[in-house]
Amino acid sequence: VDDRLCARDEWMGGNVREFGCDAILCPEYTTTELGRRIYDNQECSDCTDPQASSYLGQTQCGGTTFINSEKEILNMIYEKCGGVNWHNSENWASDEVHHCDWYGIDCDEAKSVVAVNLGSNGVVGTIPTEIFQLPNLQRLSLYSNSIGFDANGIDQARNLQSLVLDNTNLNSLEKFGLARSLTSLNIRSNKLKGSIPEEISHLVNLRTLNIAENQFDGTIPQWFNQLPNLETLLLAQNKIKGPLPTFFSMQQIKYVDLSNNRFTGRIPDGFMANVESDEKIFSDLSHNSLTGTVPQSLSHIPNLVIQLQGNLFEAVDESLCKLDGWNNGDVSNFGCDGILCPAGSSNSDGRHTEDLPCEACKRAKHMGTVNCSGASAVIAAAMRTALIGLGGMMTMYLVF
Repeated sequence: VDDRLCARDEWMGGNVREFGCDAILCPEYTTTELGRRIYDNQECSDCTDPQASSYLGQTQCGGTTFINSEKEILNMIYEKCGGVNWHNSENWASDEVHHCDWYGIDCDEAKSVVAVNLGSNGVVGTIPTEIFQLPNLQRLSLYSNSIGFDANGIDQARNLQSLVLDNTNLNSLEKFGLARSLTSLNIRSNKLKGSIPEEISHLVNLRTLNIAENQFDGTIPQWFNQLPNLETLLLAQNKIKGPLPTFFSMQQIKYVDLSNNRFTGRIPDGFMANVESDEKIFSDLSHNSLTGTVPQSLSHIPNLVIQLQGNLFEAVDESLCKLDGWNNGDVSNFGCDGILCPAGSSNSDGRHTEDLPCEACKRAKHMGTVNCSGASAVIAAAMRTALIGLGGMMTMYLVF
């Protein structure tokens, strides 16, 4: 309740003058018969029931009604989303088994639903928006199902932290910006097109954002600087173009994948300039159209794994070739070649690794060439890049 309303002496028949905000709504985890205070001897009393609601203005402290409402919502999902044909529907819609023991449902100690995990389970249809009324829902994972997803009412899910909707035919992010409590959003491999939606800019608590493998185009918008808590940013395999942003406001960023897009120009001197550099940082800029010299300014990150192959680079600043912590020690072992194979050489990783030296290739006009022997090399490079990414990103793609 806005504090200014609690100063309206004339509100609620003058009760606001006497009891402040409590005269409008009882605070969270408290209750009265009317959900607010109207008498001297009727305080908003604390709820000792472990199933008490965190919403304001409660008229009871949880109990049977609270449990039944959760079960009704889950039954609605089962009925409207083809539950009878799910790959696993163990205990669903059972009157004899508590809903916390249904497949894919996690509950807290108070037997309230905190997670719905139905990924790759043959779920169909449109998920009922009533799912957002689960009062303690923290994680919703529906990946790899052919579903419709309507975010109307998502603002009711005040505890929702993780939303996993990759590979679900999602085609709009309308209303997603209302999910202000989200810390992780995965919408990889869908049918999303156009500019990156500004809805995402409202999710200021995000730590992980995965929008890879869509059809986003245009440039990276300026409002990305409004997401200062991001630690993992995955934008690979879209159609994003223009110069690289610096990500100057993202001090927490540890994992950036911009590979297989259409970025052009040089790596800016301020790229990731404010990142906290005492931890290992991963940056994949491979398979774009970046040019010029890999800049000395990157040397402020002493423990960096950087993928630069498949671009149009002409040089690597020599100071970078002495950074022992780069590319898991490959720079220590192989110098500049541990960053990019020089022009006139190539391999399927585009740099010298323990298993792959840079080999002579007359057709390699640029550093980091991955294709010297036809289509097979292109396929091999794509597969190896995917495997490298999967090693570090699998948990991020499927994070709950």
